Amino acid sequence: LVGMHDRVVRGAKMKGIMSALAFASVIIAGSLFTMFIAVPVLALWVILIFAGAEGRAQKALHQIKTTLMTDEQIVAQGIQHRIFGLFARRVVVAITNSRIIIVRRGILGGFKMSDIQWKDLADAKLEQNVLENICGSNLMFKHLNANALWMAVDGIDTETASTIFSRAQSEEHAWEEN
Repeated sequence: LVGMHDRVVRGAKMKGIMSALAFASVIIAGSLFTMFIAVPVLALWVILIFAGAEGRAQKALHQIKTTLMTDEQIVAQGIQHRIFGLFARRVVVAITNSRIIIVRRGILGGFKMSDIQWKDLADAKLEQNVLENICGSNLMFKHLNANALWMAVDGIDTETASTIFSRAQSEEHAWEEN
């Protein structure tokens, strides 16, 4: 009976050691996954986002110039703060002497452009975010057509957003008076 007790105790000790080894292997495997898979993927993601970002931003702003009508001039333009473009391409907004333009670029290229003529602007809203230097301000524009949704751009530089909002308010009131 004493021999049997020793085997049970040794078996229980071995089971504890096996559990500890299994736990350690899970931790090591997780660490190896993190070190050899997750860290390089994260590093590649960071490189793709930040490397050449200024050139891509200038290209996006230039894209608006290519869509202007004859005699149309850009009054103000801005691009979303980087924090809003970590998982998507940043949105570009511009106002001209005749309309508001919002350009949403595709991940692999191309773009979707929306615009509202000044005469069709029903309302404009400006919201300043808490962390102004990091998150900027949000702009929203409503079309006179009741079925149209609000056009919104989050995270525009606060000074640019204020300029755009001010012009939108002036144009809205000018068209209301006509």
